[in-house]
Amino acid sequence: RQRIQSEIQALRAVAQPDTEGLILNLGTLALRVNELPIRSKLSASNPAGRVLGPTAESGLPRFWKTFKDGLSDIIRIERLEGPAGKILTLEQSDLARQRVLVALNTAQLALLREQPEVFRQSLATISSILGQDFELASPSVISVLGLIEEMLSIDIAPSRPDISGSLDLLRNIQSGAG
Repeated sequence: RQRIQSEIQALRAVAQPDTEGLILNLGTLALRVNELPIRSKLSASNPAGRVLGPTAESGLPRFWKTFKDGLSDIIRIERLEGPAGKILTLEQSDLARQRVLVALNTAQLALLREQPEVFRQSLATISSILGQDFELASPSVISVLGLIEEMLSIDIAPSRPDISGSLDLLRNIQSGAG
């Protein structure tokens, strides 16, 4: 009995992660992915970002505007205050969101199966996608990245003590009594 009690105490001393809370956090992140702002959005029908619509101009002014728009597709001068990021089309932004969702689902599954390497890799993938394709200055993206950093520090599969000693004692008592 003493051996069983000491093994029970050893098991209770192991810090277990809050698996249910982590699953809920990952699920909440999955629900919020569509609300996170992408760096830049362009529509699929307007990949250059031009203003579309009917024009009232005709003749030479219309020709000049068409020529200028065509030239602006080739040459573009922009003044950037920060580092330049890539511009995503709607399809690319949807793909980025889907990649985040897949990585979140993978992290949930790894958490349930107690696979810490897969869990960490999935969270790192999410962090990388957010850094590449999402607006890093947005408070919502910053909070998601902070939550992911917290999760990366959690050991989801802590080592458990050996509790086979009491079973060995019981087997020895049984074999000695028989």
